[in-house]
Amino acid sequence: MIQTAGRAARHLNGRVILYADVMTQSIQKFLAVTAYRRGRQLEYNKKHNITPRGISRPVEESLSLTKDAGSKAAAIINDAGGNFDVTETIRELESEMLEASNNLEFEKAALLRDQIRELQRGAGIKVDAPPARQTAYRIGKSGRKRKGAPAR
Repeated sequence: MIQTAGRAARHLNGRVILYADVMTQSIQKFLAVTAYRRGRQLEYNKKHNITPRGISRPVEESLSLTKDAGSKAAAIINDAGGNFDVTETIRELESEMLEASNNLEFEKAALLRDQIRELQRGAGIKVDAPPARQTAYRIGKSGRKRKGAPAR
């Protein structure tokens, strides 16, 4: 319970609600530990002039840019007027995408992936769907199927 409450406490408006008929010793200890930790955290915040606030992630902002990926790819096609090699452009974008993912720039890689797909659609190139995952099952000693185990 303490770990779950600690996780909820990291959220600015996090709350933990306990349901019980009787206040057990475990619940009392849990409440004492959390009250102690909360007191220490408030004291630390006051001593270091820290005001708890939510975080803003630039990832969320950059993901909104992916909505424009289709229009950007269409603009590339329109601007060139068909005077370029689509397959070569797709290869270049794929190499940029791989480089971005290797550099852990996943938002940029996702944007490039979307541009590649839009170029492929615009050029009439069939876009392959990712392969479906297959799960192997095997029957254990209990006679029940177990997920993820190799079949015999």
